[in-house]
Amino acid sequence: MKGHLERRSGDLDALAVTAGLAQELGRPAEALALYANFGPRDRLPPGQLVRLADIHQQAGQIDEAVACARLALRAAPGSADLHVLLGGYLARAERRTEALSELNEALRLQPGHRAGRLALARVLAWEHRYEDSITAYRTYLGQ
Repeated sequence: MKGHLERRSGDLDALAVTAGLAQELGRPAEALALYANFGPRDRLPPGQLVRLADIHQQAGQIDEAVACARLALRAAPGSADLHVLLGGYLARAERRTEALSELNEALRLQPGHRAGRLALARVLAWEHRYEDSITAYRTYLGQ
């Protein structure tokens, strides 16, 4: 696969497969190197940016994961899923005010978004906003 990637440096499908395999094998540094060889990440489509964000997260590079998620969101601002993804990364980076903003935007876009509801309840609890967290958990559970 690496040989194919070297011969066809613009082949996004081959990049995704090869980087995905490296990631599954627990070698995020190798996957990141493959993406780095591809060129500037702003050339990547949103789906590839999401994968790259996940690889950065796996490598413990949360700020880079946030940056990739923001780039993906720029290409698809109406995606509740991407707002939830970014909110999760921001929460892991202990940037919870920003995380709450992203999660609330996700729920504004898609009020029934289950993962967004659960993430919101968790972040509220981490912020010691227990009453709000309980309300959010109840909403998540459908009570």
